[in-house]
Parts: sequence; C-alpha cells; structure tokens
Amino acid sequence: MFFTRHKATAVICRIVTFVGLIGWEGTSVCPAASADPPGEFIHWRHGSKQVGAYRFQVDSSHPAPTHAPPVSILPKCRTTKPHFPILSTVDGQNILLDSPADHIHHHGLMYAVAIDGLTFWGEEGEFGWQRHRQFNAPVPQSIVHGETMSFEEILDWIGPDSTKPLAMERRQIATRADRNARTVFVDWTTELTAPPDKDIEISGSHYYGLGMRFIPEFNGRGHFEARDGSEGTVFRGDERLWSSDWIAYHLPDEGDGLTIVLYDRPGNPRPATWFTMKEPFAYMSATLAFHEKAIHVKTGKTLRSSYRIAVISGPWRRSRIEQLYADFLKNKAAHAPQLDPLVSGHTT
Repeated sequence: MFFTRHKATAVICRIVTFVGLIGWEGTSVCPAASADPPGEFIHWRHGSKQVGAYRFQVDSSHPAPTHAPPVSILPKCRTTKPHFPILSTVDGQNILLDSPADHIHHHGLMYAVAIDGLTFWGEEGEFGWQRHRQFNAPVPQSIVHGETMSFEEILDWIGPDSTKPLAMERRQIATRADRNARTVFVDWTTELTAPPDKDIEISGSHYYGLGMRFIPEFNGRGHFEARDGSEGTVFRGDERLWSSDWIAYHLPDEGDGLTIVLYDRPGNPRPATWFTMKEPFAYMSATLAFHEKAIHVKTGKTLRSSYRIAVISGPWRRSRIEQLYADFLKNKAAHAPQLDPLVSGHTT
C-alpha cells in the first residue's frame, strides 16, 4: 500500500489539507478535482482508479476573462494556466500538489515561461494568462475511461492589458497506463507560435518550463539521479541543475518503491536542463535554460518542445529506466504528436 511506512505523516497531511484554507504551508488552497464543476476538467480513469485529471478551464462560476485579471481579483481556486492537478501511479495514488498556500502558482504538472518579459509562471503583480480556446477533433469527453488518453488543445497566451494574444500554443497530451509495467506515461508537447505581426522573446527563471510540484510526503526524501551519473550543479540552496538525457527522482520507501522520470525528446530546440529540489518542498522541471539565454521566435514561427514523464511503481532498477528510454527513442516517430510541420524560431 502506498505510503504505508509514513502513516503518521499521511494523517497529518490529511488534517492539514482539511484546514488548508487558513494558509498552512504545503497545503492546497483549491478543492479536490473530484469535486469540480462540469466543463472544467478531463478525468482519466483506468479500471476503478483515477489515473489523472486535466484542468483546462477556469471555475464555471467565474467565466473565462477576456484578459488576465490583476492578482487582487484572482480567486484562490482559479488557475491562470491549464494543468494536471492529479497524476497518479497505476494504483491510483496521486503524486501532485495543486496551488499550495506557500506557492499558489504551483499547479501540479504545468508548463509556463515568460514572453517579452511577462511571466506566465507566477500569479503576483503583472502576469500572463493561458486561456483555453478549444480542443481540436476528436474532442475529449469529460471522463475518459481506458488505458490511454490523448487530446490536442489550442490556447492563447494573453497579457494583463490586452485581449490580443502574445502567442498561440498548440498543446498535445498523450497518456498511457501500463499495469503490467506498473508505469504511467505522459507525453507533453508544446508549440508556441509568435503572432503574425510581431517577433517574441521567450525567457524565464532557471526553473521555467514543464514543472511538477509534488505532494508534501515527498519533501526532503529520496534522491535524484541523472543518466550520466553526474551530481548536477548547485544553483542555490537545495536547487540543482542537471544536463542529461533523463533525470529520475527515486523514493525507495514509498510502498515497494516509486520513481518519477523526465525524458528529453531528441530534436528539442536545446538539450534539456533539469531543475530539481527536495527542500523545503520537492519539485522538478524540464527547462531550456532560459535564464542563461532567451530564445527569439520570429513572426509567425514556432518553438516546439516535447518531453515524456514516467511514474514507475516498484523497486529501483536503472536498467528499467534505460529500457523505457530506448523504447521512447525507438517509438518516438510512432508516438510523436501528429501535428502539422512548423518551422522553429531561431535562438539569439
């Protein structure tokens, strides 16, 4: 059973979650996705287990705005970006934390960068808004049953003072729950396209990109391992940056073991720079090292990045992670998002 060796911690966390609205550190200020209004989430279930949930719309009681509101009127449970508040093991145990009181802009599994100096990561001061426009056919149902779930979403990235998008995103999500391998996969591809009349500059902090905030039970525990065996580079405090084909977060004392892996897809604009930390909370993200060098995307051109996440239940086996990486490379053409070919912007 998941977390059996940390029952006391789990009980405390449940109590803290119950009183989370008073703002205790590490708790979520948003309700569970299982209690969502209709038309805001896609729930993914495999058998009797909920394996994931994707939130694509704002709270139905607060219709999607035509522009990004100032933080003073941002309801605590509204998100500025579509994201996964829930991603689980094959046994249905969620690993993500959505909008904790210490960082309300951390939304489970999410993608965010800065465009022309405007952050789409944070939710304080001036920030941008990823507005869901539509799902391309086939449009997903609100509840998806089965081993796989996939969809393609169009989003407008808008600023606080204009309804005109700073960029358009085409996002494709493809997931799979493999009970035999005891692994849940998420393939995430983002294409950011500059407006037809303006170049854009994509930048951000050292953690901007595809990020995951983990549940409090993971804080300060486990260890990270890169494919090349390096120790990473200390950025500040417990934060490290790594350059490798994959990065794994291994938690050996979660049930019979749990490993979360981020894989870099060959052909991305730059090799991945992985961001990791365990203290004071556990986080990892896939970045393009925007803090070192911004990426300039010319008018009408597109920046595409793609990664795979694997949530592996069971004892640590490096050979298993390598085999999954080999399968990823072998089948990347078959499993790559079927998108129209677009030309990437150049870097500066």
